[in-house]
Amino acid sequence: MIGLVAVALPSIVGRESEVSELASQLTPERLPCVLLVEGEAGTGKTSLCAHVFDEARERGFTTLATRPVAAEADLALAGLGDLLQPVLGAVLEQLPPPQAQALRVALLLEQGDEAADARMLGVAFLSALRALSDAQPVALFVDDVHWLDASSAAVLAFAARRLERERVALLCTRRTGHEDRVLGDLTRVRALALRGLSPGALTDCCTTGSGSRCPAPACAGCTSSRSETRFTPSSSRPHTSAARSRWNRATGCRRRSTRSSGGGSRASPSASGRPSPPRPRSPGRPPRAWRARRSSRRRSRRAWSRSATARSSS
Repeated sequence: MIGLVAVALPSIVGRESEVSELASQLTPERLPCVLLVEGEAGTGKTSLCAHVFDEARERGFTTLATRPVAAEADLALAGLGDLLQPVLGAVLEQLPPPQAQALRVALLLEQGDEAADARMLGVAFLSALRALSDAQPVALFVDDVHWLDASSAAVLAFAARRLERERVALLCTRRTGHEDRVLGDLTRVRALALRGLSPGALTDCCTTGSGSRCPAPACAGCTSSRSETRFTPSSSRPHTSAARSRWNRATGCRRRSTRSSGGGSRASPSASGRPSPPRPRSPGRPPRAWRARRSSRRRSRRAWSRSATARSSS
């Protein structure tokens, strides 16, 4: 038995609690365990589990992973081959000859008279996990388990149901609304529902390349406004007019010179060194950008009406 060394890796912004919850399960005292991270597409399931998976590798786990996709869901034993590929040479030497022969034929390493049945492959995979876990803990990662091919899913489920005291952890991700062939019959599954980031976490994500944070009002606008706010790596000032206004209000910035209320001449700075406030826009007159969009929509409607009239007359 080897000693596990705790290594602190950089955490994912906004997912500290989820990382801590998953990492707390990957301890020798809580193994074996089956973990499921479920959520909508794009919520960061893969990134979260990959971070925990890398952390387990740094702590001394043997890590085996497969990332099935929909296009390979009909390829027999594709997932099993991905899982065993890094340790296949060492594992085959420790298995009984019939089980090793079954794996060699199933993974296309040798040509056999007949293909091994699912039970033989399940027993061989379980024996491989036990042999690996005797040396050090094992972490299996199956990303998008709902796309795992049926033959690999049957072998993995067979082995997972028979884990008792082995130091093995199975970590899976699944998209909400999908079913899989691995976790359905397991009773010791610890599920974690992953949702979108909170506004506070999104604020932390809105940082520039230099590491400086954006002003809070501007970042709040990123999550609450429909207008797009972009930030350059060299400056945290936004590029849209609405976001610039929020940025100026948050930081106390003003235009260097503004129009005076009397006409087109520029106003001089006040005694405090700050320029005079801009002239208020007359009520009832929409901003220039709104007028441009309204004119564009009108031109589009006129063009569509002319084309419809031409089609009807022809």
